[in-house]
Amino acid sequence: GQPAKVDIVLDPWKGKDQVRFEYQADNGLWRIFTHQKEKETGEVEERSYEVPHKQVDTVNTMLLQLGADKGPLHTPDLWELIIAPQLPDKGLTRDNINGGRNRHWYFDRIYYPLKVLEYLGIIVHGSKTVEVVKRVEHVPAPAVET
Repeated sequence: GQPAKVDIVLDPWKGKDQVRFEYQADNGLWRIFTHQKEKETGEVEERSYEVPHKQVDTVNTMLLQLGADKGPLHTPDLWELIIAPQLPDKGLTRDNINGGRNRHWYFDRIYYPLKVLEYLGIIVHGSKTVEVVKRVEHVPAPAVET
């Protein structure tokens, strides 16, 4: 059968992107749908990304360990404290994450989980800061109507 799911539509980000979040209870995955307009053609294209709920909870735990519930954490600090220590183990460097083919590593593990936490009202994620505004030890999965 069809997986039980919750659809949420957020206001467009900076007028360029519309984002919809869908939680699939049967497999514990968030799907994030974006609609982006191609600059040259003006065509709107839908893209989707999957984020395990477990990764959302992991990022929440890291933010609490870093004290983001006590005040804004600067995004460069997030990079240095969470991402940089993991890179050597993965054979990655800052350069091949920043503009290279390995950018997905950062987006899958950090950026998209942050967006889910923001949608859930647990954090405020600005361009330069992240702050926990609703402290939860474990991120609850959304209640899904069947």
